[in-house]
Amino acid sequence: MLYSNDLFDSELEEKSIAGTQTAFIELSRAFEQLGFVVNVHTETVRVFENEVRTWTQLSQVDTSITYDLMIVNVSPYLFENFKHVKARKKILWIHNEAKYLLYWHRLKYLLRYRPIVVFSGDYHKSTLPFFIPTGGRKVIPYGIGEKVLNMTPSNSKERNKKIYFTSNPLRSLRWLVDLWVSQIHPLHPEAELHVFAGWKTYGAWGISVKNRMQKEIEYASQFAINNIVIRDVLPKEELFSEMEKGRAMFYKGDRAETFCLAVAEAQALGLPAVVCDLGSMKERVEHGITGFVAQSDEEFVEYTNRVLIDDELCEKLSLAAKNKHSGMNWLKAANHFLSI
Repeated sequence: MLYSNDLFDSELEEKSIAGTQTAFIELSRAFEQLGFVVNVHTETVRVFENEVRTWTQLSQVDTSITYDLMIVNVSPYLFENFKHVKARKKILWIHNEAKYLLYWHRLKYLLRYRPIVVFSGDYHKSTLPFFIPTGGRKVIPYGIGEKVLNMTPSNSKERNKKIYFTSNPLRSLRWLVDLWVSQIHPLHPEAELHVFAGWKTYGAWGISVKNRMQKEIEYASQFAINNIVIRDVLPKEELFSEMEKGRAMFYKGDRAETFCLAVAEAQALGLPAVVCDLGSMKERVEHGITGFVAQSDEEFVEYTNRVLIDDELCEKLSLAAKNKHSGMNWLKAANHFLSI
């Protein structure tokens, strides 16, 4: 199996990194667990090797091997790097809105190699116009890490009134803060909004928008009197340990959200989520079953009020969220890739 990426160095493997990079690593590990030999080619500065996986530089691919599966992550120009490599199936795995593929310097490789394009959901799939030729289109949702799936959610009656925001602060943190201060907190003065957000988890892109992100976090920090708590970004295992004792996740969503791992992880922990009908949010949250999908600001406030008041409802949503996501592991995702 040939697995290629140009986004990061293999030394980041054990660190807290953004969703795209996490997905890349988790899928490679899942292939290993299924017993496949995985050759990973990245912009690495060193070689990493074990019994079933080798990380090497993009230029060091072995052209004498015929691979069962070639997966190119994000960048279609990488097919040109591997034009002399034999592979039974070629896949382009994308993570953001597909409109980035419509520029000629990327589109030409899509047209030339016609890979199967893998999307993370139906909304994501809809972002690539139907008239763009491909070798096929396939929806394969992300998996969720075992550290999340193996945790036991607290009973809602024992939960505190902590609400979480764990996404990109540029994605409507200010909107949520304003609603919290003006409409949610006055009704629930005991509730707390905990914000885990920062630029460091987003790699090079995070550095490029560092100042913008910090402005949003600084804005939120002005409202400590309204129980808005700015938290340091934690390693995921520590974050999950805290979140599973919380009440819910509130998040507007964004049209650029093609999967939203933050909401998926919160739901898998048994946290009800209140979101808006943007991007892939209604694929992550089943309305009235695992949380609520609001069509307006007014509905959003109404649903947050219900979640904060009703312990019985909260427990019902929590159990349904945990059950819905219990099978969403990376081994399942890997098997979907293999089925192609």
